[in-house]
Amino acid sequence: LQRAAFEIDTIREAVRRDPARRWSLDDLCTLSGWSKSALNPRVKAETGYSTMEYVIVLRLELAQEWLKASDQSITDIALSLGFSSSQHFAMTFRQRLGMPPSAFRDAS
Repeated sequence: LQRAAFEIDTIREAVRRDPARRWSLDDLCTLSGWSKSALNPRVKAETGYSTMEYVIVLRLELAQEWLKASDQSITDIALSLGFSSSQHFAMTFRQRLGMPPSAFRDAS
């Protein structure tokens, strides 16, 4: 389990360093040293999310930080986080956090 925690930290830091990258499961397996069949259950056990869902969660954590701390446009934030459009970002943000990014920013 100690090794699993290391991979989670490694994945977390890599995604936070380069959130716009089109992360693939293969990339994250290479990063962690685990196969797909080994990595997914470990990430799920540690985080409650599949590996690729966890990437989205990490991007949304950054989005919340950036929405609070900067006046960067929502579109710029969306693209900087690797979302294909501001609409996709807004939809994902709302589905996961219960409000659109603009409302989150206004409430912060």
